[in-house]
Amino acid sequence: MADDIAKSDSSLVPPNDDTPYLSAIISQFGTDTDDPSVRGLGYSPDNGVHFYVTDTIKGRKYRQEDADRLWKYLESMVQKLIDDKFEELNDMNKKDGDKQNGFDSNVSE
Repeated sequence: MADDIAKSDSSLVPPNDDTPYLSAIISQFGTDTDDPSVRGLGYSPDNGVHFYVTDTIKGRKYRQEDADRLWKYLESMVQKLIDDKFEELNDMNKKDGDKQNGFDSNVSE
């Protein structure tokens, strides 16, 4: 499908004001432009000039662009996990410091 389109028509160009999208290429079978050894379901954002496989027999394939798009949704969650871990480590260090100074609150006299 997408392979056939790209191979049969060398005049394919990315869409612009003069050449709008001809058809949406979404979830079609084809060969990845960046790695021709990868075949599977994918999409083309530019009328078949480039084809990006997203689903292969080995699983889902992600690119840096995918991570960049997701990061804005994940950043606050990741930052909270980091902050919580640093707080936990600071609490542990404070307790260790108290033990070294002879101030272990868990030890009864």
